[in-house]
Amino acid sequence: NPMSDSYADYRCDYELWNVDSGVFLYIGCNVLYSDYFDDGYLRTKLTYAMDRETIIQRCYNDRAQLATLATSPSSPHYNKTLAAKYAFDPLKFIDAMSGWNIPRDPEKPNRKMQLLVNSDDSARVRAARYIADCLTEYGLPTETLEYGTNTYEAVLLAGNFDIYLGQTRLPPNNDLSEFFRLWGNLSWGGIPNDNILKMCKESLENSGNYYNLLELIAEDGRIIPVMFGYYTVYAQRGLMPDLAPARDNVFY
Repeated sequence: NPMSDSYADYRCDYELWNVDSGVFLYIGCNVLYSDYFDDGYLRTKLTYAMDRETIIQRCYNDRAQLATLATSPSSPHYNKTLAAKYAFDPLKFIDAMSGWNIPRDPEKPNRKMQLLVNSDDSARVRAARYIADCLTEYGLPTETLEYGTNTYEAVLLAGNFDIYLGQTRLPPNNDLSEFFRLWGNLSWGGIPNDNILKMCKESLENSGNYYNLLELIAEDGRIIPVMFGYYTVYAQRGLMPDLAPARDNVFY
């Protein structure tokens, strides 16, 4: 109460808990089926179109950390100098678009790049729509495909998309193998890659290899990191006195 005469009159009716879940939000490219990725040119440039700071402010209430590398900014392996090379730079993306021919389909003259997103997550939908708007503004017409979990997973499996906005929680050792292993749990869009998978394994054995791994992933562009976030719980004070949020269950 800013009109109060003393801090003693101040009263907060709501409590907030943050649970550091290591939630990783990223763009995945359909390198197997999408003609937008017949070569690696576009996917290596998408990182420059990701306005991560605005996404975090608008869609996640500032409760996340922007990331241009595939590891948490809180990790000792996150190199800020390397990360800066892949930061948001719309002019660099626009310049890249000027030297690239957008795929055209005579049967669908108004076709746009399709960004798949799980519509059961409202924050992720807002983020996907904002990303699509930005890409369109920067010269790459894009629209969202918004489906509930079951349909979303079916479309992922079928490969009927160009890019998707995915979310997962990485293990404590930051093992990224499931993205790049054949039939990996996160290898949607045909992104398995033996060279990156080998580097993933080497990094687990020798942490000194993480720099090379993160650089390789960023230069390859099969996945484009956006942020590492948190679960947040708001509750009326005293309503749930025994609540002790845990990593995998905020209502624990």
